[in-house]
Amino acid sequence: HRRRRTRRHNERGCEENEIIMKADKHSISLILEGKTQFILPVYQRHYSWGQEQWTQLWNDIVIMQRTNKKSHFIGSIVNIAAEVAPAGTKKFTLIDGQQRMATLTLIAIVLRDFARTNPDDTTINPEEIEDELLWNKHAKNPDDKYKLVLTENDRDTLINLIEAKPVTHNSSKLIEAYEYFKMK
Repeated sequence: HRRRRTRRHNERGCEENEIIMKADKHSISLILEGKTQFILPVYQRHYSWGQEQWTQLWNDIVIMQRTNKKSHFIGSIVNIAAEVAPAGTKKFTLIDGQQRMATLTLIAIVLRDFARTNPDDTTINPEEIEDELLWNKHAKNPDDKYKLVLTENDRDTLINLIEAKPVTHNSSKLIEAYEYFKMK
C-alpha cells in the first residue's frame, strides 16, 4: 500500500489535503528492491509475535515451497513514503505489517547464517540475502544502511543479528523468533 498527499482547493478556494491510498500486490523482494528502508514510527509496539504466528508463517512458507507456488499472500504491508532522495535511499514509514516484515527479516538472517555455516549447500547465497533483503550495501549515509529499522526497544537487537554480532543479555522476542527459526 502506498499513501500520498495531494493538495486541492475546496469551493471557497481554501487548500485541503487529501490522502490517496493505492494497493498493489508485490513480492517481499520487490518491496525491498534497490536502496529502500522501512522505518517504524516511535508509536509502534515492539516486536511481539510468538510461536503461534511464527508457526503459521513457517507452515505457509513450507507449503508454498512443497507445492512450487510462486507467491502467497501473507498479509498487507502499509507504508507511507517518508523521504525521497533522487540518488539516495528511498525511505518509508511502516504503518502496518511491521511484525511480518520483522519476522521475514529474521528468517532471512537465519537462512544467511545457515548458508555461512554450511558452505557446501549452494542453494542459498548469503551475500545475495544480505544485499537484497537485509541492508543497502552502497548507502552513503550510515543511517540508511539497514532495510528495516525497528523501534528503539528492538533496533539494536535486529542490527546485531543482521551484522552477525553477539546479542547478550537480551530477552527480546526477536531473539526467541531467531532461535525458533534456527531450529527449523
